[in-house]
Amino acid sequence: MKIPSLLAALAAIIPCALHAEAGAPNYTAELMSADSAFSAQASKVGVLNAFLGVATDETKLLSETGKGLSAVRSGFKGLPASAILTWKPSFAAASAAGDLGYTWGRYEYRDKAADGKPIVESGTYVTVWRRQADGSWKVVLDGGTADPKAP
Repeated sequence: MKIPSLLAALAAIIPCALHAEAGAPNYTAELMSADSAFSAQASKVGVLNAFLGVATDETKLLSETGKGLSAVRSGFKGLPASAILTWKPSFAAASAAGDLGYTWGRYEYRDKAADGKPIVESGTYVTVWRRQADGSWKVVLDGGTADPKAP
């Protein structure tokens, strides 16, 4: 299944599964904050280190066949040190129990080609989060798709 199709399926299915009951605590602000902090951390310590900070042995990147910390390392092994990846969540939803949720938004990747020309890619991402026993949110699934290139 292509990533855009998977993202569309997640966007259609997860809200039904995560529908919060009236009067239930709202965990969406926590998820928006966790995702924003994740992006800020990537700017400070690099994308790989930021991902390792929110990954578990169960984390799955859509770009990788495996899961866990080794898959996260593999997914970012070719990322140049000069590359900058930032993102901003646009939406979050969480289960009524506050143990599972997702965020989606826009990302931007910037770097320079060997000839010095700027490389800029933007797109949409989705991240599925699971609350840990200590109350923190960790990434269960993460993936994105680049915007189509201009003709």
